[in-house]
Amino acid sequence: MKKLLSCLVSVGLVYLVGERVYAGESVVALMNHFEKVVQSDGLPAGWRTAAPRPEAAPVFSVDAKSGREGGAALRIETRSNPSAFGYWQTKITNVVGGRTCRFSAWYRAVGVPFERRCVSARL
Repeated sequence: MKKLLSCLVSVGLVYLVGERVYAGESVVALMNHFEKVVQSDGLPAGWRTAAPRPEAAPVFSVDAKSGREGGAALRIETRSNPSAFGYWQTKITNVVGGRTCRFSAWYRAVGVPFERRCVSARL
C-alpha cells in the first residue's frame, strides 16, 4: 500500500524556506496566497523544487483544492520510491534584523510511521 503523507503548511506574513520529504512519503504544503501567481512551469512564483540527485527526486505539483481552507497546496509525492527525497524552497525577503518575526504552520500526516523524524521545516 502506498504510504501517504499530506503536509499542509500555512505561513502568515512571510514564507517558510523549505519543506523536506524522506523516503516513502508525500507532502503537501500550503502557503498563503501563492496560488494567485503561477509561473509558466506551473510552480508558484518565487518557489523552486530541489532534490540531491535527479533519480531521488519525488514528484512535485500544486494541488488546487488540498489546502487547509480549500485553497491550493504544494505537494510532494514519492510514489513508493523508498529513496525519494526532495523539498520546496523559497526565499524570505521581508525579514529585518533586530525585529521579531512569527512563523506558523499547519500540516496533516497520513500513513507515516515516524512522523516526527520524517517531516521537517527549515528556516
